This record gives sequence, C-alpha cells and structure tokens, in this order.
Amino acid sequence: MIYFFKRHILPGEVKTSVRIRNYRQGDILTLVQIQQLAAQFDNIEVISAADFEQWLAQPELEAESNVFLITDDDDELNSWGQGDTLDGLEGEVVGYTVLQLRRSQRAYHFLCEGAVLPQRRRQGAGQALLICALNHARMRAPTCLLLSSGCLFSFS
Repeated sequence: MIYFFKRHILPGEVKTSVRIRNYRQGDILTLVQIQQLAAQFDNIEVISAADFEQWLAQPELEAESNVFLITDDDDELNSWGQGDTLDGLEGEVVGYTVLQLRRSQRAYHFLCEGAVLPQRRRQGAGQALLICALNHARMRAPTCLLLSSGCLFSFS
C-alpha cells in the first residue's frame, strides 16, 4: 500500500512531495539509524540495532502490514508506468511509524511509535505518518468481533 501527500507551498519554500509505503525487510538498518538519530537529538534512550530488529521481528507486530515509512520523493525524477505504478528513484526515508494493538484490562488500544529525522521535522512528515496509521487502524477496527469472553481481532 502506497500513500501520496503533497504540501501547499508557501512563498520561498521548495516544492516537496512525500510517499508513504509499507516496511520491507531491507529497511531495518535505515529505521535503526532514524531511531538512533532522533533519540540522540531528543535526549531519550537509544535502542540498539539488535533490540530494534528483535522488536520488529515479533510475529504479533506483523511489521509488513503495520510499519509505515515516509520518503521524500521528487515527482520530476519519477515517471509513471502502466497501471499508475511508479517507475524510477525512491527518495530518502525520513521517518517511520509502527502501529501496534495493545490490550488493557477493559479495552483495546492502537499505539503508534516512530520517529522523523531531526532535520526533516516540522515539514509534515510526522503528521502524514499519523494520518496513515489512523486510517490503517480505522480499517482494522471493524474486524473486531464481540464475543462473550471479550474482543477478538483478525489481522488480515
């Protein structure tokens, strides 16, 4: 699943467009680097590469479906192929978010965790990632079946 966002350009700003896509196995080192740079910038705990990889490898996380990356793509460098598929260069990954289902004593909650590169903050990347995660959570929520013992979620 790929999402596209364009920002309104203010006078003096450079035109930017971004693309949000799902996580792929080869993205792990990029996500680790983003997390570590953001954590250092924010003076919070840096997660080791091994711990980050182990977190994303948890089967219940379903990383390929619930982790989203945002790239800074320039549409002038890309051409559109058959069926409106993108042919060309993919931009730099500037942020990510991980959507997780959590259960408390009385309810289920969706939790979003992620980061945006410090130099790319305040440009709408984090907001776009949250909107993407919210839309994905809305698609998942109706699959909740109410049973007498609680709530059962299907993650298809």
